[in-house]
Amino acid sequence: MSRHRPVHVSLPIEQVVGRMRRAAGYDAVRRGVAACIGRTDFRIVHVSIQADHLHFIVEADDKQALKLGMQGTAISIARQLNR
Repeated sequence: MSRHRPVHVSLPIEQVVGRMRRAAGYDAVRRGVAACIGRTDFRIVHVSIQADHLHFIVEADDKQALKLGMQGTAISIARQLNR
């Protein structure tokens, strides 16, 4: 793992949440990603919203930063979806 090499991460979405490609889904992802912008060891480079999953291109300083960054992002998005 190198902080200069992007990583592709796929995040599945449970069916009970519904389709993500609607206004509420876009807003939840946007707010969830915005909550993680301040991290210096983890950077989200690109997000692709699909109907039942999300794709991320991220950069992280190490495996721990990748793990914690994606956990924080997933939790932030889930909280926004549950609003």
